[in-house]
Amino acid sequence: MRFIVTCFLDQEQTCEFIVYGSSEYDAYRTFEQTLQSLNSLTGQITLSDGEAIPVSRILAYRVNPIKPLF
Repeated sequence: MRFIVTCFLDQEQTCEFIVYGSSEYDAYRTFEQTLQSLNSLTGQITLSDGEAIPVSRILAYRVNPIKPLF
């Protein structure tokens, strides 16, 4: 299943990307593990468009399921 992660950044900005998992909990856990594996001061998450978001800019995040088209 696909889930969309919305990250709320400083300066009232947001970014969104897709995470794959077998459940919403699995998607949360995968994203949490990714964040924890990175250095909180220098770590970055690279989005598919090539933009790198420093972990220190992420204030909060939300995971929502993507509803199938059919």
